[in-house]
Amino acid sequence: MKTFGLLGKRLSHSFSPAVHAAFGDPDYRIFETDDPVAFLEYEEFDGLNVTIPYKETLFSAMDVTDDVATRTGAVNTIVRRNGRLYGYNTDYDGIAKTFARHGIDPSGKTAAVIGNGGAAKTVVQFLRDCGAVRVDVFCRTPRHPDERPLDEAGGPQAILVNATPVGMHPDDDGTPVDLALFPDLEFVFDLVYNPLRTNLILAAIDRGVAAASGLYMLVMQARRARELFTDGLISDARAEAVYRDLAVRQANVVLIGMPLSGKSMYAGRLASVFEKTPFDTDKAIEIREATSIPDLFAQRGESAFRALEETIVEGIATARGLIISTGGGMIKNPTAMSRLRRNGVVVFLDKDYRKIMASDIRNRPLIQSPADVERLALERHPIYERYADVKVEITGRHEETTKEIEAKIHAYFDHERP
Repeated sequence: MKTFGLLGKRLSHSFSPAVHAAFGDPDYRIFETDDPVAFLEYEEFDGLNVTIPYKETLFSAMDVTDDVATRTGAVNTIVRRNGRLYGYNTDYDGIAKTFARHGIDPSGKTAAVIGNGGAAKTVVQFLRDCGAVRVDVFCRTPRHPDERPLDEAGGPQAILVNATPVGMHPDDDGTPVDLALFPDLEFVFDLVYNPLRTNLILAAIDRGVAAASGLYMLVMQARRARELFTDGLISDARAEAVYRDLAVRQANVVLIGMPLSGKSMYAGRLASVFEKTPFDTDKAIEIREATSIPDLFAQRGESAFRALEETIVEGIATARGLIISTGGGMIKNPTAMSRLRRNGVVVFLDKDYRKIMASDIRNRPLIQSPADVERLALERHPIYERYADVKVEITGRHEETTKEIEAKIHAYFDHERP
């Protein structure tokens, strides 16, 4: 049996085994090493994917390199044939597919690339091949005349690509650059895929700028690597299905909406549909504090409750496979929402507040009368709308609504916003 795997330094965050399993290799392995050159010499393998920080390191160890690897000085796929090492740059394929998927043509545009490693060089090469009129490279340690210090980052570029690990798990709070320094952006591409949406991606979405994470690139470069490993072709339809299934599997589903909109009930239904675990932030607070939400509000006030919400969210921020039912006011906490959005599809359950006003309302600290429902709904509705990746009107037909939510989540990963 042939041996394929991923070679790198620290790889616990990698989705590559799941991707290659979906492409037909359940035995795809992880190889961590501090000496990649020695690994190539002494370890048995038939094919490798190479990740940071070894893409440039291993270029000189190849016997043969393809055109893109030669031009970038970076390899991320290695195939052993008859004792010789063939090096390829399939990152280029993943980058090209990502730009095409989002309908972004770099021709005639200006671009900024953050980083100067192997992945960054591949991005720069792609942009220049596509006719970008200028590509500015910003990095922490410039090594060439055409590279500039990171503290000089900014300008009128239309395209921004982050090719550094800043913002990658476990440094989820990191941001490589402030998007306010780039006022004319049309597209932001972050090669990081864990978390699913970095702070950089969320900042772009909040500005209405088209954005892409590195997950699609990961799948598409793996597709090309798998073709090189096996000398076979993988169809577009199969590659798209692998991407969508991986994205849906990895993402949490975060339910937001007014009190009594059905978040807890739909969390239970969706948990069965998506084979995920329901998690209720209000219930988690009650368990943690050994008291009810109304009593907590009465004894300690709303500010203490919001702080507890943030603590609970921090505890699940990097978790996978959850259907998260949030309290109605969670959207008032930007820090908590940012953490939920990184690995979650946010679904707004939009129930007509007049139906909620007619409900039997009990044990709701901020709702003492129907007038309170209207006041909160009018205040919060624009915030729910702003955070929502998916919006579903709640009509009371539970089975139909559950199917609609499921369909819209799948559609979201076929055509991510904005």
